[in-house]
Amino acid sequence: MEFLPIILSVVVSMIIGFVWYGPLFGNQWMKLVNLTKKDIEDSKDKMPLTYAGMAVISLIQAVVLYQFIISQNIIGVMGGVLIGFFVWFGFVATVNFSTVLFSKKPFELFAIESGYQLVYLLMAGALIGAWR
Repeated sequence: MEFLPIILSVVVSMIIGFVWYGPLFGNQWMKLVNLTKKDIEDSKDKMPLTYAGMAVISLIQAVVLYQFIISQNIIGVMGGVLIGFFVWFGFVATVNFSTVLFSKKPFELFAIESGYQLVYLLMAGALIGAWR
């Protein structure tokens, strides 16, 4: 297993998440999940653990994506992007959309959260595919 593209994928995940849930959609997302800036400030002491958890989740996603790419003998950026898209479409989007259907969460929340996952999986797929 090639660890460098996997580690780079985790770093990319953290960067995308910082931008996605910060300046791009942070305020909208906070409103949709009923968080305030004070809630965020009050939980600052737990942020290192939260970020560590997110890194572990991203690591698991990158390893599984890597295994999908290897098992399909995908080589190149576009092949990796395609696998990343299918993983998102077949697993992430469908599971997240069931939350919209059954929990009555707003579609906008689905779009923000699933959009982040889509961008991450496309980027991770591109990185892993390029490495092969």
